[in-house]
Amino acid sequence: MIAFISFAPIQANSALTVHLLLLGALLAYIPWTKMNHYVAKSFIYHKVLWDNEPNLRGSRLEKSVEKLLLHRPQDTWQAPHARKDTGKI
Repeated sequence: MIAFISFAPIQANSALTVHLLLLGALLAYIPWTKMNHYVAKSFIYHKVLWDNEPNLRGSRLEKSVEKLLLHRPQDTWQAPHARKDTGKI
């Protein structure tokens, strides 16, 4: 097991070798497919749903929110509720 973790050569039979090659191919393939949703959701879901970080003055979160509030609609937007000249977003 230590050889596997340290990336040292291991003595493996053909079944284990095929298994590791297929696993590596799957892990390389996942980011380019819709399966990425299932992997990403498990990491993002709990952060979005359960994260209760308070927005305190001077915090990293406040700086992030202030930066996002500076974004304004583009002139090419045609929706009346998102016009640049109305001041509404």
